[in-house]
Amino acid sequence: VVIAAERNTGKTTTVAHLVKRGWSFVTDETVRLCPFASDVSGFSKPLSIKPGALGHVQHLRSWTIPSLVPGQEGFAFVPISASGAEVVEGGRPHLVICLRRPPGGETSSAPVARPLHAADAVVALMQETLDAERFGHPTVRLAELAAMSHCYELTIGTPERTADEIETLFAAEPADTLEV
Repeated sequence: VVIAAERNTGKTTTVAHLVKRGWSFVTDETVRLCPFASDVSGFSKPLSIKPGALGHVQHLRSWTIPSLVPGQEGFAFVPISASGAEVVEGGRPHLVICLRRPPGGETSSAPVARPLHAADAVVALMQETLDAERFGHPTVRLAELAAMSHCYELTIGTPERTADEIETLFAAEPADTLEV
């Protein structure tokens, strides 16, 4: 699964809850789109927990660096392998999730998934996750990624319910690849 979103949407929290359920972990940041393959790979780095966000990922508290105590503010980092999670170099995704906060920012308990056409997923990925001036124009590679995947816009709910919804969407058979 490739999960993309603007800052402060809940990517790290969502990934932390999926890892807690036994999912393998590639990265919490940038993925590399392999130029001549269908795989993505990651750049290994710890999860970065923002100030005030530790309450959403209590299960990671014992592995935070620096150790945080309730009420303490500041960034914390979690080497995800310390939690016992499997860290892998990459894989072939078949699901692209563009996470969104609900309008007005109020998170309800239930996430809402809306299918995206592959072309709309490319636009969303370009708008929110890429700096084309710095990284070039990977439009064709993004189109290939979206064309081989189920693509959804997912308005987040609680962390647990958002992870539930991603697991449900992931259970679908891989998508028939569209021509790019």
